[in-house]
Amino acid sequence: MSKSLRIEAIIREYYAERAKKKWLSLKGHAFSYLSSVEGLKNFSASLDPIAVEQLCDAYFIDVVRYKEYHSTPDKPDIKPFSEDWAFHLHSEHSGKRVKFSKIAALTVKWLLKYHPIVLQLDKGVSVSSLPSQERRTASFINEAFALSYSLDIIKVEFSKIDPKECEDLLYHFKYRNYDERHFFLLYEYLRKKYS
Repeated sequence: MSKSLRIEAIIREYYAERAKKKWLSLKGHAFSYLSSVEGLKNFSASLDPIAVEQLCDAYFIDVVRYKEYHSTPDKPDIKPFSEDWAFHLHSEHSGKRVKFSKIAALTVKWLLKYHPIVLQLDKGVSVSSLPSQERRTASFINEAFALSYSLDIIKVEFSKIDPKECEDLLYHFKYRNYDERHFFLLYEYLRKKYS
């Protein structure tokens, strides 16, 4: 069995229900988030369901690869990296959860790649006529959603985050290369600082 077929089989077997829950969680949080965003009076917003589905798939592929890289089943008779090894690993660890800081970092990685929130400028409104603050809010909508969702995962209220830290994170999300390993630590730090 090829690696991609094996990973698909593992996701179907052990992560399909979690993927469905993640999809619903993202959808619910997106609608809640969009209803709370102020200053987008000249836009209509929607959630791209294909982007959400693809980012959920990519997230769980990362989870499978992460577990396979960092874990070893407690069965000495199984040859490492064989099909039996991989399936045993996921069935053995299917009840164990990845740390919240890692869930947040991996989720943000894919939210930033897929940009699931789509804004449509209302008819008759030109970009040049938009107030600068509304333009900025619109241009950072997916990054702000990613931050809001990730803080929800680590159980930190968005309003508790220092505004300077928030601006730095949004800037990083928008203009820097995102490395989830760096953010594993950052989300752990934020969780401890603000919980």
